[in-house]
Amino acid sequence: MLPVLSILALSYASAALEGQSSWTSLNGLAAGQKIQVIEKNSTKHSGTFLSVSETAIIFQEGTGERSVQKPDVRSVELENQRRLRNTLIGAGVGAAAGATFGAAAAGSGGFISRPLAAGAFGLVGAVIGTPIGLLIPTHNTVYSTK
Repeated sequence: MLPVLSILALSYASAALEGQSSWTSLNGLAAGQKIQVIEKNSTKHSGTFLSVSETAIIFQEGTGERSVQKPDVRSVELENQRRLRNTLIGAGVGAAAGATFGAAAAGSGGFISRPLAAGAFGLVGAVIGTPIGLLIPTHNTVYSTK
């Protein structure tokens, strides 16, 4: 049974990678979506998608329209606006880690109770985790030559 599951997993993974390496996958983008184009020389461009042709991708960057030729494109990523979700995840993970550390550090004979230590360290962990979660970028790769 395990070999069958392994073969299925590999076929799904290769199908997903194949979709990312096809230039035609850019046809699924809608005008106005926020994208990031990374060139083969590692130059990054962030802007608003306008259109794609067989030879280039066209987007609005800053105040001007920009075009990058297909052979120069390493990848195109769709920017998702999930900062609130990432912020909440960061806060939650930080709070859980802090509470766990606080409960373990308090021990059983200290001058501070376990619940109080867990709460205090959980709060500190949430304060530390919130900006970390906020700074985590969320991009979905639409096209990649990697």
